[in-house]
Amino acid sequence: MFLLAEKAVVCLLSILLVAPLSAPLFRFEKTLPNTPPEGSPLWQLCALSVGPDSALYAADERGGRILKFSLSGETLAERSGNSPGSDRFFRPTGLVRRRGFSFYVCDSDRRRLLQLDDKLALLSVFSFETQGADPLFSPQGGCSDPSGTLYLFDATDNRIIRLDQTGRITPFPREAGRLSGRMTALAFWQGRLVMNDDRTGLLFTLDRFGNYRRPFTDSCFVPHGGMALFNDSLLCLSDVGQGRIRLVFPDNRIQYITPPDSLGPFSPGALTAGYDRIWGVDARTQRIMVFVLTPESP
Repeated sequence: MFLLAEKAVVCLLSILLVAPLSAPLFRFEKTLPNTPPEGSPLWQLCALSVGPDSALYAADERGGRILKFSLSGETLAERSGNSPGSDRFFRPTGLVRRRGFSFYVCDSDRRRLLQLDDKLALLSVFSFETQGADPLFSPQGGCSDPSGTLYLFDATDNRIIRLDQTGRITPFPREAGRLSGRMTALAFWQGRLVMNDDRTGLLFTLDRFGNYRRPFTDSCFVPHGGMALFNDSLLCLSDVGQGRIRLVFPDNRIQYITPPDSLGPFSPGALTAGYDRIWGVDARTQRIMVFVLTPESP
């Protein structure tokens, strides 16, 4: 039943992608609770990911933990860090889901990737200090292409590496990450990588080997974790400068979505998308906001 519903969403989206944008594609649905039932606060949500079980995963950077939520916001599981041990993470800064597989936690302070299953059980640990060609590489976020290859970035000096499924690391050319400011987000969209410059607000595209770079759309100040893909078709961007989420279509049409004014100023942060909805963190309040696809859109 769930598979049929997902196929229906894909069919609807394929129609909407070529239709005139006379109505919003998404509407605000609700906010999820900003604290788990046990009352411990979510201090700094820096990354979101949605799993094949339609559950929502969040990285709490300041609290050093990963949380799993139901669609209604109920806390289903939690994995904590901030303690010694090879299976712990000190400061999770990013979540990267390998397509068709489980997901990875970027433990930037310890220069590692921790692979977790959808129940938050540890599957493997990849250390750049001992296994990587660059022992100083500190992964802070990234993305995956359809083949399952991971692209990770280190915002301290804007380095990008490609990590394939065998564990082989290929560094990108240094020129690929030569920006005025810092790179804070990375996405693989329409066969290319999209990255940002947090100083100028400019977006750039690369091929999957980092061989070329060119400006992409107009400026958009994207915070850490503020890029996501909706059904591999729409690029979703947190435009923190304008207080809205920007949707970019394959033909470069643009639409914006915002929550109701009654919720106060919106400071979009981490994003994820899947099935029929987009989740976005309001960095000001740490609330997770939910936007759903509108079937009545033309």
